[in-house]
Parts: sequence; C-alpha cells; structure tokens
Amino acid sequence: KELIKRYPKTNRKADAIYYLYLNCLDQGETSCSNSYKDQLAYEFPGSHFSKILTDPEYVKSLMAKRDEVSSDYDKAYQMYTAKNYTAAYDLLQIVKNKIQSGHKLAPKTALLAAFCVGNLQGKDVYVNALKDVVANYPSTPEEIKAKEILRFLKGDQDAFIQIRESELEKTNF
Repeated sequence: KELIKRYPKTNRKADAIYYLYLNCLDQGETSCSNSYKDQLAYEFPGSHFSKILTDPEYVKSLMAKRDEVSSDYDKAYQMYTAKNYTAAYDLLQIVKNKIQSGHKLAPKTALLAAFCVGNLQGKDVYVNALKDVVANYPSTPEEIKAKEILRFLKGDQDAFIQIRESELEKTNF
C-alpha cells in the first residue's frame, strides 16, 4: 500500500496490487481480495497478473509450457549422457528460446550447452561458454561448477587434489 501511495506511477504497481490481493486471500478477506482483483483487471487488463486471476486457461498454458521446458531439458541431458552432443546442443538452443530470464533451468541449460560445445568444438570455445555461464548466472551452483572447470582448464592441476587426513594432522594450525 505504501509503495502505491508514495509512487502511484511505479512500473511495479501491478505487482504490488497482486501481492495485496494474495495477502487478502491469506487473511480470508474475500471482499478485499475481490477489490484488488477488480482493480488489477481494470488498471492492467493485459498484464500477467490479471490473466492469472481471470483466465484459467492462461495458467494451464503456463504450466504446460513449464512442463515442456523441463521435459525438453531432460531429453537434452539424456542425449548428452548418451554422447549425442550435437542433438543435445540443438535441443538446448530450443530450450533457451522457450525459457524466460530468471527461469530455474536457465543456468542448467547454459552449463549443459557449454559441456556440449566443449565436446563438439574444443577447449577454446568451451572456455568461452563456461565464462558466459559465470558471467550470466552469478551465485548459482552452475557458476561454481563452471569456475571449478575453468580453473582446471587453465592449468591449476592441483585445484582438485584431495588432502588426506594424515597430511592434515602433520600440519599445525
């Protein structure tokens, strides 16, 4: 409410109204939630949130699209594990075009595509693809994995050597 009051022309107004709607639903206040639902439909008739609240088919289509992306990613992963890198890479490009930024499979798709490229086009292209993963998906497990692989590829052969407990005991910390 405060966001809308202070900044009535904010581009996040539809988000705020939707969350107010959800808040009213959580509190069991039907008239309040209906009021925000109507406001959202009136002020933002074509918005994502308005469609969610007014069109059950829209939600079904979003769910189907999400399931399709997951299914395609799984197929690409299976192709990769079967060493069918070209087919896996081609399918991953289709998956990349289907997903929106912020999608949970975006970093996984990018990393798997980098693995495919590495097998198809060699080390230099592989390194660049891994750098793209690091740059585009910070603070993700895929970024960490890409950094580890890059460190190894750049010649830090000792980066992954495990230290035995007996060696740790010899060291006084």
